Amino acid sequence: MSIQSTIIPIQAETARMPEPQTRGYVLNLVRNLTPTRMESEIRRVAEAGFNLLVFPIYNNGWTLFPSEEALARRLPRINPLFKKWDPLAEAVTLAREMELAVWGLARIHDFHARYSVMEHKLLRRFPRWRMRAHPALQDSRTRLYEERHACPINYEYRQFVADLLAEAAARYPIEGLMLNYTGMGLNGGTLRNAPYCFCNHCCLLYWQTFNADLMDDAAGERLARVRQWQMEQAHEQLSYLRMRLARTRRTLRLICRATPDWRQEANYRGPNSDGSILMDWPRLLESGLVQELAVDHDGERCGAQFTARVATDFAYLGDRVLFLPMVSIHELDELRLATELQNRLPVPGIIAEFQSGFSEEDTQYIRERFFPENAELPETNPVMTAAWLLDRVRQGHPGHPIMRDLLGDILRLLSRQIPTPSDFELLEVLEENLLGLEQAIRRRRLER
Repeated sequence: MSIQSTIIPIQAETARMPEPQTRGYVLNLVRNLTPTRMESEIRRVAEAGFNLLVFPIYNNGWTLFPSEEALARRLPRINPLFKKWDPLAEAVTLAREMELAVWGLARIHDFHARYSVMEHKLLRRFPRWRMRAHPALQDSRTRLYEERHACPINYEYRQFVADLLAEAAARYPIEGLMLNYTGMGLNGGTLRNAPYCFCNHCCLLYWQTFNADLMDDAAGERLARVRQWQMEQAHEQLSYLRMRLARTRRTLRLICRATPDWRQEANYRGPNSDGSILMDWPRLLESGLVQELAVDHDGERCGAQFTARVATDFAYLGDRVLFLPMVSIHELDELRLATELQNRLPVPGIIAEFQSGFSEEDTQYIRERFFPENAELPETNPVMTAAWLLDRVRQGHPGHPIMRDLLGDILRLLSRQIPTPSDFELLEVLEENLLGLEQAIRRRRLER
């Protein structure tokens, strides 16, 4: 009787709950963005059936909100193109009215002109924050690269970024923050292929760690040690940002956007391979430092190979981490493969990056063809999402007493977690028991 009284409420909640599915939309930054134009775009996004707005809050050295932290460093409070209004405040207000969740997107390293609506001056103002090539490999190409990239290891720059992001998290009710690592600039492989970063700050830190010269070690037989040190420093930088954000708002979700370097070669064994960003994403995800990984579309259209690419991501990242594929949409019908993906692979949904806007007619087409029903954002309430999925499995096996009782017990335990969704100690114990059961079944240690 006690079990039934505990299970029924959570089943009643899941019965009224729409299917959990992430339907993200990246708002592209344009020079002629106005409050009226942004309101129209966000309204169409909501009417089309999306439930998540990814909004750029820091891009190419400029903020999209009036920042006191930037002003304290004698920098413009906001991108000068938008100094007469607060785009982030407007976006959050509009999204709340239209029942959209908002994640802030921060491009913190790569200041390439194609991502900007106005030339950045941050690295001109603070040249010591720039990434530097090895002196033996200085040429016109590396000098151009230096102008566009901030050093991911520089402590002063990371504090500046942390101050900006913590300020945004404290002032605006965004639910998540996506850090863009697609252009971090630190890569594995040979020195000639990736001659970065050898700025004064990196050289000093390396000397303090190993009592050795960074440039000599990289040019000699200790390049592997240099790459390993760079990876550890990049991880430490991410840990610092996570700590600062957690101190500001503990419930803020941290998502990282990463290039899928693991697809480039069949024998990929980790971040020290040629042309790979020095970030060990499976390790970072399993540690809990990053709660979710947004796998960048890497410039590829959402075509026939989309499912195979996501399957490759799943094979590399593993089944104990959460990742979310991003799709580049050139034509509306390309959404078909993206929306069908959740029925084939264990991903919470997609984030779409449209290469052009869509009209009122397109809005109706997307709604009717791809998103006919509303969907709950899984990341907003992960416990209820798990309950919804388990309850659907339980309903699918009404005549199987073992499945019915087992899932009933799990739902009962989940119902205890609902009042305190930020404390996952009980769920961690449950996870370990389920993993043990899974291994026992795979090794045929249980009866049929």
